[in-house]
Amino acid sequence: MGDSYSALLQQTGDTGPPSGSWTGSFTSSLLGGPHDEQQEYHFHADGRMTGCVTNEFGEHPLKGTWSSDGSFKYRQIGGDLAEVEGKICRQSAQAKFKTYKDRGLLSSRFVGVVAERRQPKAMAKGPIKGILKKKCIPPYRVCRQVW
Repeated sequence: MGDSYSALLQQTGDTGPPSGSWTGSFTSSLLGGPHDEQQEYHFHADGRMTGCVTNEFGEHPLKGTWSSDGSFKYRQIGGDLAEVEGKICRQSAQAKFKTYKDRGLLSSRFVGVVAERRQPKAMAKGPIKGILKKKCIPPYRVCRQVW
């Protein structure tokens, strides 16, 4: 998928599946289910797919590909290295996953665009005095990207 794929998207006016936050659940042949899961999917114009998956077993970056018919395939980096293959129709996704010891089904739906990261305010110059009473927590969840 390269320049010809990008040209096809421009010709058809297709921007691909919606990038951003997805939520859903999966069932496992070993663990049963359903188990809640949050996904952050980014569908790039060149056919790449990046993002991360967060569930009770951890947060794992992913990388893969998608095509104009809505099909996608990615591999989680970390954990049990799940391979996921599925299809997106409008704003919902159905997929199958497999690892070296497990397999199951995943369903999710698009919930919104990920807020842009805000730049932190510059700190005042000079020594910090006293005890910091507030813990700084950014208004977004940072998900390590794999390129």
